[in-house]
Amino acid sequence: MNENEIIQKLKTLTADLYFMSESDYPFEVFNWGIKNDQEIKQIILSMHNADDRIITFKTSDFFEKIIYNFKNSEESLSLSIAKRYELLYDFIKTNEFETIVYKCGVIEIDVYILIVQSSKIVIGLKTISVET
Repeated sequence: MNENEIIQKLKTLTADLYFMSESDYPFEVFNWGIKNDQEIKQIILSMHNADDRIITFKTSDFFEKIIYNFKNSEESLSLSIAKRYELLYDFIKTNEFETIVYKCGVIEIDVYILIVQSSKIVIGLKTISVET
């Protein structure tokens, strides 16, 4: 799957899907091109305050927690949101991309879900988690 196909699929899977925390934020799809781990972290830190730190999460932990929380509701809206997150996560894990989730910031925390292809092209999703 080439980078344009991945980007288009991510846009389709995240259309009208929001990351819900203390506020709701959409997902933005991005392509950072060929980057190594250090360059990725420099990009993220360049968008934040000097004292902000990057926190790393396993992609599976990130998605499984979200899906679990939505599935525990008996509301049909929550169950449909869980299904959408499952479809997104299935796409990411089925294609065997190298993936990682980074969070950076305080209160309004940027969340980066990174997909790294074998060619080291970094494509991802960015959203915001509000945590007071």
